[in-house]
Amino acid sequence: MKIKKNDFLLLIILLNISNFVLGGTIKLSLKSQGYYYSNSWINIGERKYVLDGRGINAIAFDPSDPNVLKMLKSDTHMSNPPGDDNVSKGFISFIGEVQSRKNWVIAIVSLDDSYLNMSEDLRQWFKRYGISLSFRGSYALVLQSDGLALNKIEGRFSIIEGSSTILESVIVSY
Repeated sequence: MKIKKNDFLLLIILLNISNFVLGGTIKLSLKSQGYYYSNSWINIGERKYVLDGRGINAIAFDPSDPNVLKMLKSDTHMSNPPGDDNVSKGFISFIGEVQSRKNWVIAIVSLDDSYLNMSEDLRQWFKRYGISLSFRGSYALVLQSDGLALNKIEGRFSIIEGSSTILESVIVSY
């Protein structure tokens, strides 16, 4: 059976429309690194984002169009004045903005120290999602909004070399 060029193009258009209407999936991988490394990264589909800001690094995006994204680097390192809530407030504001966007995803990784200069509210927020914070430790977290709340999305975890966390095979549906 020979497929005509116009039929093939129509099939591709229909597949793209059905993906938009019916939704789809996208795969994420994250690597968070502790003190001895110079960057962390987040893969969204085939695109890799290398993140070099010490503290909390986050990418929020619409899974139906991963080109629409917001990034945040929040330096929660101890060199900031202890108890400086501005850094924590900036992160919490970022989370609040994304939480109201249905289906949006937030991928979070740490680099170097992201613990010492966090407000208690922000520490408690991470605890709610099962993140154990430690000095110069690492963590990776993926959340998806239902428009009202953020829900944790599980993947396959591994910890290597004592201070790196890898979160792989995270499948986000939309």
